[in-house]
Amino acid sequence: MWRSDLDEEKVIKRLRWARRYEHFTPEYWARVFWSDECTVERGIGVRREWTFIRRKDQCRLHQVQGLPYQGKQVQQMFWAAFSGAQRRSGLILLFGGPEPERGGVNRFVIRDLYTENLPILLANEGSIFQHDNAPTYTAYVVRDALREMGIEVM
Repeated sequence: MWRSDLDEEKVIKRLRWARRYEHFTPEYWARVFWSDECTVERGIGVRREWTFIRRKDQCRLHQVQGLPYQGKQVQQMFWAAFSGAQRRSGLILLFGGPEPERGGVNRFVIRDLYTENLPILLANEGSIFQHDNAPTYTAYVVRDALREMGIEVM
């Protein structure tokens, strides 16, 4: 099992975020478009499972699972966004740019993705866009593009 560690700083940031938006009604949340990317890898084997059992109790409760090393197989990254108002993007293939050392998805790929897709997806007045604050999404070139398109970011 894999468990995400939250240090005190992350806990404080998450609590601050929750308190900032605690007044949102279901109608207001329906305006928010949630987005994320995912890499799909063929032949990866056993998938990661999440546990909320304290680390010291995981062995005692047999909540530990070994993952055999399988090496890198064929990988493809996808991106999508959805809202509570029954609106969503399609599943969009992401291809790496020529600049990164390993040909991965970088800030320019994300800027182009957002420029092509967000104006259509967020066409309704008052739509709000959310991403996970990964460095690729918070790069200046991406933030500038979002600002130029007039997109409110949560």
